[in-house]
Amino acid sequence: RRQRQMCIRDRYGDVNTGGITGSMTIEYTLDPEDDVTGHLSNIYRKQYEYRSIIQKCVNTGDVAGKRSYVGGIVGRMDLGYLTACETSSCTITNENGSYTGGIAGLTGATVHGSFSKCTLSGKKYVGGIVGKVQAGTIENCSFSGSVSSSKSKAYVGGIAGGLNSANVTISGCANTADVTGGYAGGILGYWRTAATIQNCYNTGSITGSDKAGGIVGQLNKGTIENCYSIGDIGGKASQKGGIFAFSNA
Repeated sequence: RRQRQMCIRDRYGDVNTGGITGSMTIEYTLDPEDDVTGHLSNIYRKQYEYRSIIQKCVNTGDVAGKRSYVGGIVGRMDLGYLTACETSSCTITNENGSYTGGIAGLTGATVHGSFSKCTLSGKKYVGGIVGKVQAGTIENCSFSGSVSSSKSKAYVGGIAGGLNSANVTISGCANTADVTGGYAGGILGYWRTAATIQNCYNTGSITGSDKAGGIVGQLNKGTIENCYSIGDIGGKASQKGGIFAFSNA
């Protein structure tokens, strides 16, 4: 299903709150109980994931959620493909839950060619484009505005707050916004598993209370390729770095 919409109205919800749609998920039509899709090869899995598409959608209204999964376009995106979407001149807030993003609160799929120019605030996992990346790819996206969390252990990034899968690539992305959080990074706040960030840059100021890095706040595993940051790195963080503040890689 393809959606092309423009929203200028404010949105407020309890859980799964988005400027265009609350959630974006699709079941395999021949497997309603979802008991065989885990055995499909990647090529067949992508065929049914990409049947759900959001493209060329624009949101300029404020989005506020009471609990988890708040996004400027979609609250929770487990499957599918999102491309050429934008949010601008809006405020996106999460009162008590996790996963807040300028485009998607949480994604397990592909976000491509989208940008956000908003003011974001949340609790844990806050990102200019995606709050938390479970799987998939974020490519050719950019964020300007500001993104922050008042929680000392929050993961906050200009593109994504946190990453929790070995099959994730963030490429061709740019952040020009100020980032403030516990684990703060110009592109990514916290990186738990092996993945790749490539061809990305940051020019925003990064302020961390625990760790602050120009590209990544904390990197446990993975690869950073052809990235740079020229933004100021500050705050009370005990560990700071032009590219990353801390790494186990």
